[in-house]
Amino acid sequence: MPKIIAATATVSDPARQTEVLYQRECQQFPRPGPDLYESFYSHPKRPDDNTRLARLDQTGDVETFAPWSRVYACFMTNGGTHTITTVNILAALHATITSLLVDLWQDTDPVRQTRAVNRLIDGLTGVDEDEMSDMRAEALASARDAKQFSAIATLVDLHRVVLTYVTNKKGGDVVLDALQDVSRETHRYDGLPEDELKLDLISGGVDMENIERVMREAERAQTQDGEFVPLSDGLRNIVATSAISHGVDVDRFNSMVFAGIPSNIAEYIQASSRVGRAHVGFSLLVPTPQSRRDRYVVEVHRPFHRFLERMISPLSD
Repeated sequence: MPKIIAATATVSDPARQTEVLYQRECQQFPRPGPDLYESFYSHPKRPDDNTRLARLDQTGDVETFAPWSRVYACFMTNGGTHTITTVNILAALHATITSLLVDLWQDTDPVRQTRAVNRLIDGLTGVDEDEMSDMRAEALASARDAKQFSAIATLVDLHRVVLTYVTNKKGGDVVLDALQDVSRETHRYDGLPEDELKLDLISGGVDMENIERVMREAERAQTQDGEFVPLSDGLRNIVATSAISHGVDVDRFNSMVFAGIPSNIAEYIQASSRVGRAHVGFSLLVPTPQSRRDRYVVEVHRPFHRFLERMISPLSD
């Protein structure tokens, strides 16, 4: 009989699914091992950095010291709806990216460039229970002293385009309608250029041609002259529904904000895997405060994401 090979990141009870759908037997590879991070076939990649490698060997803390591809974080709302909170977070994030890039590569003043790097270092200083923060701060300080401002700007620019996942079209409309004005106010308050924030939409109602256009625009990092695309001209934010979950592979997607968590864990895994495909990315969850399930995810955030693939719902009978 011919052999059929299928790959998926979201499967639960594959033997049963294969039997029900195709009346065939299947072999899962790699199979989960007795350890959370290792099996007979696979294990986390070893760090290239000697300091990080030494700390991994010393502590055995795979979560902290093994190479990362994606960081999951959450931000609990406080007296406001999750969509408005998401808009405020996005506006602050875009203002921060604008400020850093203006100082790092739009201005050649070394004082302003040094100030931008110091802001990054200050954000890493004093972070509790995060041994990697000190190592990152030291790396930034070393790059600052070597005046490698262009390299730091390139790293910051990887987060210029932010994906915003909404669980329904109504939430997407709120974000699209409010983000432009709130972002302009935030930029004005911080003394930054008040350029229009370039937004776009990916949803089930958008045809494939326009989705491809959005992805091409998101991938555009440099002009034909090899310079950075101006902030006023480049795409900054994409609001997306579940249509983003499959087939959207863009290396410059490294920042994602969830306005509420999808009801299906498989959908959450697929959507969040749009970021961090070539560089370390982050996925930030802004829970729906009225949802007990969303609030519980925040309360048990670390174990929830540690065992994420084990909570995929099997197919119904």
